[in-house]
Amino acid sequence: MRNRSGRMSALEMVLVVVLCLEGVFLAWCGYRWYQVRLAHGNDSLRVNTALSVARINSSNGDDCPVDGNADHSCVHWNGSAYVSYFDGVANKIVGDKPAGYNQSSSMDIDGVTYTGKPGTMVIQVETGNGEIHLSWVLGRASS
Repeated sequence: MRNRSGRMSALEMVLVVVLCLEGVFLAWCGYRWYQVRLAHGNDSLRVNTALSVARINSSNGDDCPVDGNADHSCVHWNGSAYVSYFDGVANKIVGDKPAGYNQSSSMDIDGVTYTGKPGTMVIQVETGNGEIHLSWVLGRASS
């Protein structure tokens, strides 16, 4: 008298719910992976921009790279190199450390990996003797 054709059993219902939850979990993992890769890529683009600006401003590593120091009166000389910082917001090289702007917790420059909390690191630019060296360092503390 009972016709059960077309109805789901309790086991099938549980399996459908588990598969749906697994799909949501995998979608969330994919989104997180995408966000991490995007942040890492954004930091890599900032490194490329900093290097390009440093090359132009310092005449390929011979002079002070700080924007506005065309009269060669740069006070950023430490005895062996000009030390300055890339401002990631203005896309300029400045003498004082800006607030941190990294988006990833792991940044790379020339095969060297730097780690720091997002929003705490800046790119340090050192030029001199025709060479340009970039590195990630702690930025100015936010107040």
